Amino acid sequence: GHVPVQTRLPPEELFALTVRGRSMSGAGILPGDLVIVRRQPTAEEGALVVALVGDEATVKRLHRRAGVVELRPANPRFRPILVDPDALLLLGKVIEVRRYLD
Repeated sequence: GHVPVQTRLPPEELFALTVRGRSMSGAGILPGDLVIVRRQPTAEEGALVVALVGDEATVKRLHRRAGVVELRPANPRFRPILVDPDALLLLGKVIEVRRYLD
């Protein structure tokens, strides 16, 4: 269903994604959680972002290294995703995580 989002930003600047998988469990983001994402084409170092990898959106921490962008999971059992900076499609920055308890 529709999730109301309280924010100072216009609503078209936000979208929500349901998390699948456990790659961000170390950051307290678990399968079934809802991440609220602010649309933006860039983000600062270490930011929690949603990026398009192939045709799949993924939640990771953004790190820039020499000539490559690393999308880093928060679970040691998952490998970082290395992306050419020119090929990086950043959908936005995670600003909120919601979990339904029932």
